[in-house]
Formats: sequence, C-alpha cells, structure tokens
Amino acid sequence: MPNWRPLTIALFGLTVVLVAGGIVAGNTDAYIIAAVLLLFVVPAAVVVFLTDARARQAAQGGGGSTAVEPILVTAGILERDGSVLIARRRRGVRRGLLWELPGGKVDAGETPEAALARELYEELGVTVAVGERVGTSLYRYPDQTVELLAYRVALQAGEPTAFEHEELRWVRPRELRNFEFAPADLPIVGDLMRGGTQAVGH
Repeated sequence: MPNWRPLTIALFGLTVVLVAGGIVAGNTDAYIIAAVLLLFVVPAAVVVFLTDARARQAAQGGGGSTAVEPILVTAGILERDGSVLIARRRRGVRRGLLWELPGGKVDAGETPEAALARELYEELGVTVAVGERVGTSLYRYPDQTVELLAYRVALQAGEPTAFEHEELRWVRPRELRNFEFAPADLPIVGDLMRGGTQAVGH
C-alpha cells in the first residue's frame, strides 16, 4: 500500500501557507485553493490515521481472527532404570529455568523423528533411536503457539550432557510433580506420572 503520509503532510503545509497568505494579502483566490486542498487533505489524513492504527495493532499481536500456525516441537522420553531424563531450560530464554522433556523445534523439510534425533545430539551429545510417538500437546503461550510431539527414544551412544540446559536430572515418574515444567510439557508429564504413555498413530 502506498505511503500517503509525506503527501498528506505536504498538502497540509501548503494549505496553511495559502490560508496565511490569503489573510495577509486579502486574496480570495488563496482561500478557494485552500478549500479545494482541504477536500484532499482531510480524507488523506483519515486514511493515514487508520492505516497507522492497523499497523500498530498488528505489531502488538492484535490481529483478531488471524490464525497463527503453531510451531512444531518434539520431546524425547529417555528412560534408564525406571527414571526419566528431564532438562532445565537456561536462564534468560523463553520459559527460562522451567523443566522440560529434552527436544526441540522441527525445521523446514525435517520429519519430527529426524528433528528429535538432531536436537538430542546437539543439546545432549547423544545418539538415539527414535521410537513410537506417545503423546501430543497443543499450548498457546502469549508469544507463540506450540504443538509438542513426544516420542520414546533409546540411547545408542554417548552420555547425556547439559550443553544447552542449566542442568539434567534422572527422575522417577512419581517424582515429576516436584518440578515446575513448561506448560506445553504438562500433558505429557501427567501421562508419565500416571504411567499412561501409550503409542499413538502417526
């Protein structure tokens, strides 16, 4: 859409000059020209005001009914001797210091399984085999909507290390209630506490 702001300001300034000139010189023609210019300036000013208001609303996330595509994120359920690995998010990032099941965002062109294997290698330094999907969660944060897919994973190589987290812990399912998790993880964590993570269809 064209930017009418500079033209509107210029026409308004010209109108003021013509009116002032007409007052000083007593020139009737100046008044007539000013009146004609006002017919353009006033509607243009209204358009500029409404356009700016819509732009501010969109910038603040006030787009009303505009649908926001959820961000696809994966989580891995890595178990050892009856415990589940959980990770604490770093301070200063979104949802900092909350706990989560390790994983990460699915990049364009990736399958969720490939994304999860990549993320666990980058974040924990481990190679895993991604198994069945055992849960799905959809959560709308103030800044983004997340669709979380949880998979069972089997450790193949490496020892989990907190390269991108504050800390890691192996926790018994019944003890998960003692940790504050990111909201998107809660449905999956709840299933783990109840022992109800069953494979779901892909």
